[in-house]
Amino acid sequence: MSKILIVGGFHRSGTSMLTQLLTQGGCKLPTQLVGPNITNPDGHFEDFRVIKLHDHWLSQNSVSWQFSGNKRLVGNSSELESLLKRLSVNLEPNDTILVKDPRICLFLDEWEASLSENVRYIFVVRHWMYSFESLLARHSKRIAESIKSYDLGRHLNFWLEPELAANMWLSYNQALLRFRERHPHKVILLTQRSLSDRNVLNQCVQKLGFDTKHTETYQDTSKLNAKVSERLIRMVSHSLREQLNKVWGLSRLACDFQSEDESVQFYSSNSSITNEYLTSSTNKLTTVSPTKCAEDHWSNVSVSTLEAKLNELDFCLFNEKESVRLLLEKADLLQEMNRIDESKAIVQQVLDLDRNNQSGWIKLFQLTELVDGFNQAKLEYESQAARLGIKVVAIEHRIGLRNDFTNAKPLYVNSLKSLATDAERQKYLSIVLREVPDSIAKEDLKDRLCALWGQ
Repeated sequence: MSKILIVGGFHRSGTSMLTQLLTQGGCKLPTQLVGPNITNPDGHFEDFRVIKLHDHWLSQNSVSWQFSGNKRLVGNSSELESLLKRLSVNLEPNDTILVKDPRICLFLDEWEASLSENVRYIFVVRHWMYSFESLLARHSKRIAESIKSYDLGRHLNFWLEPELAANMWLSYNQALLRFRERHPHKVILLTQRSLSDRNVLNQCVQKLGFDTKHTETYQDTSKLNAKVSERLIRMVSHSLREQLNKVWGLSRLACDFQSEDESVQFYSSNSSITNEYLTSSTNKLTTVSPTKCAEDHWSNVSVSTLEAKLNELDFCLFNEKESVRLLLEKADLLQEMNRIDESKAIVQQVLDLDRNNQSGWIKLFQLTELVDGFNQAKLEYESQAARLGIKVVAIEHRIGLRNDFTNAKPLYVNSLKSLATDAERQKYLSIVLREVPDSIAKEDLKDRLCALWGQ
């Protein structure tokens, strides 16, 4: 089996930074990655199948990813074995696969039991207040986006239970520290800020026994030098703050690498909204309890099943006229089986049959980016687009987001401002805030939404 390098940590941006740097050093990513979005132009480097397995296990334990307890969560070893075979099928034994998902912090014992000597771990930690701020910033955007649907799902939970994010950080990071204590020679622990030092990452991979071609430092310093709202301190009780600071202190003591300055930087939060936003209304929001889980969609598919599906598709291709759709299905199967070159060849066959097939161009771009990186995918797409006179909107948007991420964020915020009228925003805000019982949490959410709307 190929070697597995697990990148763990509660703070998503830190583990994304590390995973991006490790791929530049020659580690391989799984093939079914979650795509990029406005908050991360390169994606989170997380595989759909890994996420679905962890969500399935969380559901089996009657919790969700918003887990903030001390009980031991249990996964299924046979399901993990099946997934591992799918992740590593057709790869060389000396290949190193990167597996990343914040939920993995809660199931490290399962991965260790299944992989034993074939696995190593790098954990990224960050002060609890940065994780708190990141979650509130992200989910307030989701609430702002839901102004037409009133479907908030779990996004409002962080204000309905003001200490939820802090307790989640506590649960995830305590799990990392316990695992590190049991397996000190297999785990590297570092802070997110330490990623700015090229030597740190080189020493990390060397200490774990992995060879890399090169490593770079992370260039988006805004993620390394973010600030948090002063209000967050008041959203957490004194006793919980003591627990959080204790675990943060233990994390720093256990770290192999950290920055000289790990202090928290604050920004002021000033409420500027009038009481008209607090008027009553009759509209209903759709929310989800932190402990309620969505129906799981985990499918325990074996490699032999994938082979059978591939053979079935080949038979259909021989007999069917609907060749383009079937060829794309075959490309998807080959991609899941790590047969990327064959998958690309099939997609190219699709484009030879129909050069305007948007799905085909998107798939080709994704496959090229997966293996050769964004720059090569962009180069190949722009060369063929110019030669054939085509334009694929989704790819153009992807390139624009990646090339000009600094301006893409303000454009996204501007789009939030134009989603509704002032009257609609006032009504929506009054309904949302009415659901939040805690006055400090109410104030925090109000300020965040009004800032997003430019009010």
